[in-house]
Amino acid sequence: LDTHFNWEQLLQDKTIFLNSVKAFLKYGYITLSHTPIEQDSILQIANHYGNVRDTNFGRFFEVFSRPNANDLAYTPHAIGPHTDNPYRDPVPGIQLLHCLSNFTDGGYSTLADGLSIVKELQQQDPEGYQLLTDTVVRFRFYDTNTELVSFHPLIEKDALGNILGIHYSPRLDDLPLLPEAQLQKYQRARKNLGELLENAKFEKKFKLAQGELMM
Repeated sequence: LDTHFNWEQLLQDKTIFLNSVKAFLKYGYITLSHTPIEQDSILQIANHYGNVRDTNFGRFFEVFSRPNANDLAYTPHAIGPHTDNPYRDPVPGIQLLHCLSNFTDGGYSTLADGLSIVKELQQQDPEGYQLLTDTVVRFRFYDTNTELVSFHPLIEKDALGNILGIHYSPRLDDLPLLPEAQLQKYQRARKNLGELLENAKFEKKFKLAQGELMM
């Protein structure tokens, strides 16, 4: 399966749409080209795949540099590996990033293979892996109008022990209350997780052009 699809063709051909869903479920992401570039076009695309959930940021989150930013995405700074909005319950499910224009030298999108990283961590440090799955951490967001708090382990499993995903956002998580020896092991495992997330072996990097969307 390819991971890149033409939005205009996808709308005309249900088989192409079905293949895009299959590719998303298999690889965890797809990109679409030839999408409309009006400010709210992302909602049309999102509603074609599922239901849009409102947040404190509105119907959609418009990313551009602004003064007095209440989120790092509103600044020109590069953002390291992270999962968005771990302070929500439930956390975001499917996310769409829509490029309306990109005339910068940088502006690359970087994805990390979270499931492979978790397996690698489990092999390297079984005890640390267990701490990251068992230890519930508080994540918090606040600005002048909103406070959101939720609790998740950094590595989340379902009732059968299957990995659901990770919650990793170094600016938003609290230090858990653990005995000192356990806390040192937890911090070591958390640091290892962060380093694996930045390892090029697990990365996919590309630049979205105008009218392209990543889901």
